Amino acid sequence: MYLNNNINKYLVLEAGAGSGKTFSLVSRYLSLLFLGVDPSKIVAITFTRKATKEMYDRITSSLKNPLNSSEISFIAENFNLSENQVLELAKSSLSKFLNSDVKIKTIDSLSHSIFKRFSHYLDIVPNFKTVTKFDQKLFCEIFLDELYLNNIMELFENIMLILNRFDAKFEQNKLCEIMELFYIKEIDIKEHLNIITNSQVDKDILEVMINEIIEIAFNIKISLLNSQDISQSGIESLNFYNITELLNTTWIKKDNLADYLYFRKPLKSKSKIDVENLNINFEILKDKIAKLLDEVNNFLLFNLAHIFSIYVTQREEFIKNRGRFSFDDINHFIAKLLVFSNNKVDSHFIYFRLDEKIDHFLIDEFQDTSLLQYKILEPLIREILSGKGIDNEFGKSFFYVGDKNQALYRFRGGFSQIFDHLGNEHEIIKSEKLSKNFRSKSNILDFINSIFNKNQELGLTESQKGGSVVIKNSPKELIYHSVYETIYKLKSLGANYLDIAVICPKNRDIEEIGKILFEHNIPYQAEINIQLIEYRTNRAIINYIKYLYFNEEIYLKSFIAILGYSPSYKINELKLLQIDLFKNSIYKTVTEIIKFFKLYDGDINLLKFLRIVATDFIDIEDFIINYQYIDIKASRDSKNGVTLITIHKSKGLQFPHIIALDFSEMRGRDIKNELIFYYDNLQVKDLYWKFLKKDILGLSNKFKNIQDYEDKAKTIDLYNQLYVSLTRGKESLTIIKYDSDSHSTMSKINIDLNKNLIFNKYNEFSNYSEDNQNISKDYYFEFQDLDELYKLQNERTDKTEEQNLNFHKLELGKALHFTIELMGSFTKESLEIALKITKNKFGSTLFENDFVSIKIRILHLITNDQFISFINSGTIKREIGYLRTNGQSRYIDMLIENYNSAIILDFKSSDNVLLKEKYYKQLTEYKDDYKSISQKHDVKAFLVFLDESITKFEEIS
Repeated sequence: MYLNNNINKYLVLEAGAGSGKTFSLVSRYLSLLFLGVDPSKIVAITFTRKATKEMYDRITSSLKNPLNSSEISFIAENFNLSENQVLELAKSSLSKFLNSDVKIKTIDSLSHSIFKRFSHYLDIVPNFKTVTKFDQKLFCEIFLDELYLNNIMELFENIMLILNRFDAKFEQNKLCEIMELFYIKEIDIKEHLNIITNSQVDKDILEVMINEIIEIAFNIKISLLNSQDISQSGIESLNFYNITELLNTTWIKKDNLADYLYFRKPLKSKSKIDVENLNINFEILKDKIAKLLDEVNNFLLFNLAHIFSIYVTQREEFIKNRGRFSFDDINHFIAKLLVFSNNKVDSHFIYFRLDEKIDHFLIDEFQDTSLLQYKILEPLIREILSGKGIDNEFGKSFFYVGDKNQALYRFRGGFSQIFDHLGNEHEIIKSEKLSKNFRSKSNILDFINSIFNKNQELGLTESQKGGSVVIKNSPKELIYHSVYETIYKLKSLGANYLDIAVICPKNRDIEEIGKILFEHNIPYQAEINIQLIEYRTNRAIINYIKYLYFNEEIYLKSFIAILGYSPSYKINELKLLQIDLFKNSIYKTVTEIIKFFKLYDGDINLLKFLRIVATDFIDIEDFIINYQYIDIKASRDSKNGVTLITIHKSKGLQFPHIIALDFSEMRGRDIKNELIFYYDNLQVKDLYWKFLKKDILGLSNKFKNIQDYEDKAKTIDLYNQLYVSLTRGKESLTIIKYDSDSHSTMSKINIDLNKNLIFNKYNEFSNYSEDNQNISKDYYFEFQDLDELYKLQNERTDKTEEQNLNFHKLELGKALHFTIELMGSFTKESLEIALKITKNKFGSTLFENDFVSIKIRILHLITNDQFISFINSGTIKREIGYLRTNGQSRYIDMLIENYNSAIILDFKSSDNVLLKEKYYKQLTEYKDDYKSISQKHDVKAFLVFLDESITKFEEIS
């Protein structure tokens, strides 16, 4: 044993953006291994599966290459280890690690393993299936039917009766949404619901309160109407006859009657109005309204609490019968098992069984832990902190790391207050801060510090000097176009597409930006959270199978639309695959569809889908009935390009160049926004349902206090989202802000983006592309009979051309096309930038004189009068891909479109006599296809031969 025990056994790290959070977590784990701790005794909790994989990979990589590991170098320096000692410890630790039951997992997977182990205590057979999404729609129908059958619908009718008195709209499906929210927050609200359940409010009492209010309001109304000085507008404002109309008046929300413009004159006149008594009545009226609103809220919650107890019973029965448990269901049963009282099993016994295998806890992203997750972990944490049951020299340890400023998951139950609560509860836990930023250049860091009042320092001063910060104001309707312009600008300055990330508030933003980038032939990869069966190619295959099975044309139309054929495309022109679904396996059917329609292009999501089809379904009937239960997420697009990603998905990632979009905090109607939960310490102490408009409920002081609490929490949410969004960048940060303060979140939460901003310009960027850690490499599938499938990827150069051109000429042609494609504009400056990137890509297969040749050829092109005339005549699109009616893919090098005409250019590196006939035939196809799709009559097509001596155009008639 070479290490002494001078590391903090119980430690919390507050890690700012870019400060090395994962580095610290991995270093902690490796330190435990070097101390001789059995890996099976360590539990490391991460927030996502991606983080789990990253941690596992970094540990194994460090142990395999200890002398090249920054984490192990850090450990060696702190514990004064020699090189031989490091090698010896790494070797023995790696052996133990690879041969142990390693517990590096997400909190959900930990919950799953606990539930699997002890589910029999709840009469649940442990062979259940875990799904990511509960079938809320189906269960809601069953649940509402059950309410009717058991004569419990009176509870729902009570809710409707009171809401109708206030003209508040409420539908049955909203009831299910509230129940779902209660279910997720069950542990948060359990105590409060128990209090509500035992404090019933009689609806007859509410009617009495309403009548008293109307009576007082009418007395005020009569007094004011008796004044001769009241105006017509004042009279109209007193036109109410029930509680709903009264609450919708403007004057009722004033602090005093005299504050209402149309009441000032009659109140100051000499007419016979007892102003003092009128004001007293107004105060009484407002007080009674406030009490009524609070009592209505209590009445609604009382009925909801009783409905919820029925909901829980019905949902438990529903999921047990189906054997499909979502993570919310697993958490519900674990809470029932470990947190709530249960007569069948002593929870202390279960924790004892768990704790005997856990000596060390490491928790990542602790600020996003939910109350339920904390309650599950808390007894285990307490046991470790007590130091009981020590069976090794080092003892037990507890470590957690996170950043409250990066707490993003309050909407999903995340409760950042736990971060400080745990440390405050246990003095034994020491606190440290990681304040150095190893990610961003100095200009970016200075800017972040200034607007968020941070004081992070640079980690590596010399290598982090410089950087660019640019703020662009944009009208809301042009914000996506501003993204395209920024990408174009970054590219022209030497940035690679792969190094650029656009961080978006919503998936819809990603979709809209993707459309614009596609139109401008900019490659991109989108991080959109969709299921595997919703992925484009897979969805098309499913529709074609349904067409074959049901013989209904609607599925064939869907298949055609998904694959991107023109809306004018005629179904009878599509060559169809005929296959006997009942004689062939479902796997065979899917592979035949892929082959016939040439759908495979190396896409890992298609391979994932094919693998599941091969292993999870017996026959076509099984597939048709159960395919919708394929509960796996699609992987991101594997093609290189600009990354489009949401704020939540970007957390933990970094990119050389960040484009961050401003966003509006306006949201649609959502039950999550209609219920306000007020927390005191770690428990919900009050709950308010916004059954009426915010300004009406504002008459209640109780509601105002709870709403103020919620408004502050929402402001912190927005602040955290912006902080995460703006701290991902290394070399440059571009903020695209709405020019209207009414739309801008940045303006609403008082972040002054112009504060101390002296870097509002771009520097020229070094032309490099990192080993990109953001591209998913999690899926590698192999099948014995997929040889032909893998050959289906369409190549730009077919066998005929390959027989006539050697490899070097093929590479030269590819490089020439690649350079033209990369040019942002057809200028000499843009050519120089594009050539740098081309050299990076083709430097291993081409020589320096080849790049000189490419430069000469393109210079001839961009100075050619005919070419200049063409590109100035319309909108330019490059590398346009489309599918022909026979399923073949085709690519148009350049398309120049005008309102009613178009020019197609097909670039060739040489005027090859042997291939000219093929060139003419191919370009004729392009022309005919485009005319058919676009319905434009004036379409011209040219072969463009890019020779070193001259650029030559030949038109196809």
